[in-house]
Amino acid sequence: EDSHTTKTEAHAPSGWSPDSRFRFFPEVNLKFSGTMTYRNLFRLFLLAYLCWEIYWYRRVGLYFVKWHTHLMLYFFTWYLLDGFLSLFYKSGLGGQNRHARTVLAAVFLSLAVAEGFLLLLGIGKTYMEKMGGTYASVYASEYESRYRTYPPDSVFVMDRGEFIHRRKTNALGFADSNWDTAKASNEIRVMVLGDSFTEGVGAEQHESYPAVLQRLLQQEDSLHLYKVMNAGIQGSDPCVNAVNFKERLKVFRPDLILQTLSSNDLLTDIAVKGGMERWQPDSTIRFRPGPAWEPLFAMNLVFRLGIQTFLGLDELMRPLELQETELRYLKNAAADCLNQSIESAKDYNARMLILLLPNSGEIQENRYFFPLDSVLKGLKAAEGPTKADLLPEYFEMFKCPEENAGHSGSNQRDCIGFLEKHYWPIDGHHNSKGYELLARIILPEVKKQLQIRKRNEEH
Repeated sequence: EDSHTTKTEAHAPSGWSPDSRFRFFPEVNLKFSGTMTYRNLFRLFLLAYLCWEIYWYRRVGLYFVKWHTHLMLYFFTWYLLDGFLSLFYKSGLGGQNRHARTVLAAVFLSLAVAEGFLLLLGIGKTYMEKMGGTYASVYASEYESRYRTYPPDSVFVMDRGEFIHRRKTNALGFADSNWDTAKASNEIRVMVLGDSFTEGVGAEQHESYPAVLQRLLQQEDSLHLYKVMNAGIQGSDPCVNAVNFKERLKVFRPDLILQTLSSNDLLTDIAVKGGMERWQPDSTIRFRPGPAWEPLFAMNLVFRLGIQTFLGLDELMRPLELQETELRYLKNAAADCLNQSIESAKDYNARMLILLLPNSGEIQENRYFFPLDSVLKGLKAAEGPTKADLLPEYFEMFKCPEENAGHSGSNQRDCIGFLEKHYWPIDGHHNSKGYELLARIILPEVKKQLQIRKRNEEH
């Protein structure tokens, strides 16, 4: 120690002394080696980081998870376990076998490297992580509003990485122009209820399928004024649509209501959020409870992939193979929501057309991932709406091969090529070409339903 002090003093500036090394911390007696100083500073850094993460978790829930959260989880776990091992050996209970600490460090370093590769390659990420870069809990009902709409009369930009689109909302918070409750004598109104495919995520506002449908209807009939009202909001489902229509939208007196129904409505939305019971008597929203281990699922991709593989779970932490009780619940909950919209539509004798809408994966396999027809069987028979199953026409139009044709050959290449022209490959929504195609597919059925309503009025 004396020789070290002498060497240091030889290279020190005039007036410097060894005791002045800690003059900025006069209240702390730092009479220990440099190694201990670095160790304590490192511990302070870890404590500050941990407090910072806890603060943001309390502020925004699991939205706090970032790339560094994934890696630091391994480091904190290793540091704690290593500390316990160190105390264990110092107590004399561990004998002379001290290689466990080295093995422990090697294991956690390997896991951290694996986690880093998964992060870089995007393996195991949820849909929202791929789109927004951060984990978003689908079970976080505290951020849900009653009608699930955007701020009224606002302008915002939707940035999904693959595309950037501008949105302008009306007085009710939908991505459309304002609607008037007064209806002209020659006006025909179509109210469109649905989720992101109805809103038009993936295209500009004037390129959504309701906007295209309005232009197509108007081009073919100059005697009437057509108004197609887009009441679709991303993340909505038939239950949200039912509450919106019953409490805010039926006053616009539509002649025809288009309600989309997809596998995603049941397997993603109602499966997580529940049916009409999610709207509590105290005006709060309460989703179905998520698993207690969701925070670990959110912060660790290695754990996520492992538990999905061994337990057969999807990215929502739900079983890939649903039990009969769960299937029955989903069918009944969706049918109940649709029935409430049907009852509300009767006030103005509006017809309802349910559009069974497939996603790109279902088009390739020529089957719905959820039996949507079973939902329609639960509707009121005497007053049930008409359905339009869009899968057969999509399947034929995209030139997809039959299931027994395998995954090779010109048909399969035509199918994938056509899908890529109409869907965003990562986001999965239609692009502008896809929404125009959707509008043209449903146009004949929409005209048919409007003609039926007109005949019914005449009689």
